[in-house]
Amino acid sequence: MDGRQNQRNHHYVLREKRHSFDEIDAFKMSLNMQRVFPQVIKNGLNELLIAHPEKAHAIFEPDEDTTAEQAAFYLHKYREDAHHRFGLPVTISCKIGNRNYVLKVGNSESDAVYVEEQVLPKEIPSTTSELIFYLQEFSIGHPYFCFESSLKEGFCLAWNAEKKLILKPKGSLDETISFLLVRQN
Repeated sequence: MDGRQNQRNHHYVLREKRHSFDEIDAFKMSLNMQRVFPQVIKNGLNELLIAHPEKAHAIFEPDEDTTAEQAAFYLHKYREDAHHRFGLPVTISCKIGNRNYVLKVGNSESDAVYVEEQVLPKEIPSTTSELIFYLQEFSIGHPYFCFESSLKEGFCLAWNAEKKLILKPKGSLDETISFLLVRQN
């Protein structure tokens, strides 16, 4: 092997090592944070997701029963450095009054999703997080999305019989895990 080929192989090994799973395991907030717009999140019954921080949960309600502030959510993009997964890593937050709240997964044995007051971190030093969801297309050709938990792989945000936001195992075209995102002006 000539010196140039050896040098290229050495460079390749260094590049591979730099992107190794063991050495880089974090989510980093996208630099485009100035371009975050409020979104309304609707379920299949055309109801809006409403944050109830006083009860520490979010619930779907008819749109005539809501205030715009509690129904406005922000999807913050994070760049995933750890490994490739399908879907866009995002956190979901809302602002009520002068307080910031995030949607957050409970522990690994629970299906609970909480609304908790918290400032979004610029970096999450882990390959999983109770804050990160993978935004994915629900079905090809349809405007609906699903949010898979990075903490509980295979579990997505869903709504139950009481219309409360929970985690549920991802099933084949289960409409309780599909959401419509509508940008607010």
